[in-house]
Amino acid sequence: MVVSASQSIKNKFKIYKLVKNHFGLDNKSIDLFKYRLFQEPHVAPEYAKILKEFSTPEDPLRARVEVTKNLNVLSSFDSGWTKFKSYFGDFCRSYGVSYSDFRANRITINKQQVRFLKALTSFYETKPRPRWQHQHTAECIKRHLEEIGTKKISVKNKMELVLSLNFADWFLCSTEESWGSCLNLDSDYEGTFWSGLPGLIGDKNRSMLYLTDMRTKNYQGIITDKVISRSWVLTLRPSTVHKDRKNRSNSFFAKVSEYPCKLDLGEMAREVFKIDIRNDYDDNCLSRYYIENLFHCFDNKDKTTTSYIYQDTTNNYIARKNKAKHSPGSFSYLKTGGNGVNRFDRNGKSVDEDPFYSQTVFHIL
Repeated sequence: MVVSASQSIKNKFKIYKLVKNHFGLDNKSIDLFKYRLFQEPHVAPEYAKILKEFSTPEDPLRARVEVTKNLNVLSSFDSGWTKFKSYFGDFCRSYGVSYSDFRANRITINKQQVRFLKALTSFYETKPRPRWQHQHTAECIKRHLEEIGTKKISVKNKMELVLSLNFADWFLCSTEESWGSCLNLDSDYEGTFWSGLPGLIGDKNRSMLYLTDMRTKNYQGIITDKVISRSWVLTLRPSTVHKDRKNRSNSFFAKVSEYPCKLDLGEMAREVFKIDIRNDYDDNCLSRYYIENLFHCFDNKDKTTTSYIYQDTTNNYIARKNKAKHSPGSFSYLKTGGNGVNRFDRNGKSVDEDPFYSQTVFHIL
């Protein structure tokens, strides 16, 4: 079920209320968050091009494509197919079994369509394995096929690959799932890493790529897609080409580590959205665009720190060479090669202490 346009509007109001009341942002940051959430979300030209082709007027910040019928995509994450090849590898090699055959549960032998149970039983009866290998008896084959059937993606299942700039997806990226992470809003980890989620709204480089079975989840009235696996996607550029910073031909899409599964979402995106997303890139890259910083405010209102998530493979640095109209600490950029996130106050000074500690940000519950 796709989240309706009216629910998307409700999501914004509920998110704003939670962020305003529970994330410890200072007043300037609350105002900026509200503006980006309700009026002008960041959409980089690179993402706008994808949204123009794959989004709808009712859901303008999500590029959605059904992948259920795309066998190249499905085969990459169908665990039933993986198990089938593992159990019956010699059978697959002998008959050149394809994923399409697997989906149909039958193979062509001597110009006749034969169901797998019969074909496998016949194959292993006439071609016994060495004594030191597992022997596939008829009962064993039936048991393996039953197990594979529980893992196989049903032909009735409908799945979509989504590239999202909708902040509700970012906000609940790890919440109300069967799996969790440090960005789960219900996490009681003392580092409260989820407290940096509001800061993502100022990142023009970012999108979220995820696979969904189109079921929804509900967190305090915020309704979004449930996620099978997700990855952040960033616009990066080589850091050595300073003079060509505005030349978009030097920028590229970079996929951050997938979570919780390793499904190669980048390969799916290349197949579905026809875009190049790099899985591998060196440690000498910068974000294509500056990030508008939001700030947490401590008990001492003169003491602030930037709001941003912990993220493998990148660090967030203050943009010390901002244009004159930018005040110190207002903008930052991502740099590859680190693990985590750097924090700064409004004067651009590094904040050394743990910026996530729960004394400064109250838990939502």
